Amino acid sequence: MWARNFPSPVVPSSWVPAWFPRASCAAELGRHKLEKGIPSLQEALKDESKEVRRAVVLALMEFQSEKTIESFREALLDKDLEVRMYAEEALKMAEAKGMR
Repeated sequence: MWARNFPSPVVPSSWVPAWFPRASCAAELGRHKLEKGIPSLQEALKDESKEVRRAVVLALMEFQSEKTIESFREALLDKDLEVRMYAEEALKMAEAKGMR
């Protein structure tokens, strides 16, 4: 009970960027291929943080599903170059697997 009053000994919360928890959640959804998370990931493509949007595209790539193709097409229009590059690579991979 006394431990609640002390900050984490590992990482002070002031060192964690505001976008980090959202990007981490996106990465975990992709890593575990939780299909129920696809709509949340697709919505997160609109996040204000480029780091989150990058993590989302990489997470969606893990699914290798036709459900994600339209999201990659939308990500091609993102203002961040890395998001667009990841989306382009995802579409190339999908095309190689016969998905359109």
